[in-house]
Amino acid sequence: YRDGGRVWRNELAAECPGLSPFDTIILEVHGSQICRNDRFRTIDPGSRIPGPYCLLGKFTPYTKK
Repeated sequence: YRDGGRVWRNELAAECPGLSPFDTIILEVHGSQICRNDRFRTIDPGSRIPGPYCLLGKFTPYTKK
């Protein structure tokens, strides 16, 4: 996730079956922030059926210099 000059890296809470580099992430946001344990699904390019739910894990901030 990118917010201005800061990039947030997320380490998933557990393995996410079927997660591939070119998938689109469908994120369920409850409230005004993306948080640890928020659920998301992925969808393959050209597909209409999303994959299983996965959980976000710990966020680590990185600031551009």
